[in-house]
Amino acid sequence: MSGQSDHFVRESMAKLLKYLARYNSEYSVDGKLPKAYVWRPYRFALKDIVLGRVVIRHNRNDNTVDVAVCLCEDHPDFEDHNGTKFVCAFLLSEAFMCGSSMTIRFVKEEQVEGETKLQLDKMPDAIIEYVNYLGVKLNHISDARITP
Repeated sequence: MSGQSDHFVRESMAKLLKYLARYNSEYSVDGKLPKAYVWRPYRFALKDIVLGRVVIRHNRNDNTVDVAVCLCEDHPDFEDHNGTKFVCAFLLSEAFMCGSSMTIRFVKEEQVEGETKLQLDKMPDAIIEYVNYLGVKLNHISDARITP
């Protein structure tokens, strides 16, 4: 996975498995689909090649798309930044589909005084590398947000 440290990948995979278990226990049993405001895991693949994994939801309170897991896998047999490009296109499409403010936030869930609260996390290095490659300037990298 280009642009992502081993620690980031291990941590993200552990979070992905936690969200996947929660999703499967709540939605896989009776076949119902979750609403946009529920954490939803996605895996993007081309045949047997995984290009990305994300866990997202529409945050109705802040009118943003929150991203809890974002793993981009750029495969060497395809063009540069192929997985990252796909994940970014998905995140932007999701923000548009949800009717959000088009702001995408990278967050993590933290236990604070017995409650689960959202904290801003770090924007994935793969996305930062990709936008730099494109010559796009993101103004809120330190805030872990992509804004319109």
